[in-house]
Amino acid sequence: MTAKDRQVARRQSGQPDSGGCRGCDPAYRVTEADIDRILSAPMFSSTLHAVPDDVYESRLAVCQACPKLSGGSTCVACGCYVRVAAKLKVKRCPLPGGAGWGVYAEP
Repeated sequence: MTAKDRQVARRQSGQPDSGGCRGCDPAYRVTEADIDRILSAPMFSSTLHAVPDDVYESRLAVCQACPKLSGGSTCVACGCYVRVAAKLKVKRCPLPGGAGWGVYAEP
């Protein structure tokens, strides 16, 4: 079944149309528990890859206030799960110029 066929079937069944976005399709929904499991991977507690907790909380606060945040978890500017991206040193806000927060620089 193609994506178009799934959209038509959803419309006919009264389900909301995801517009072809896998993240909006209930079959691909990522839960908070899924994100918690991702964040429990060793790399997210490594100072080599992960930002300090205070930086992480600051980044999340910026994302929570951003109009590009969808469903409380996904950045529509880049499609990332903000709780995952905000934890990584090499990530930056995808808005032009890293408007929200930039790549982490060691103090």
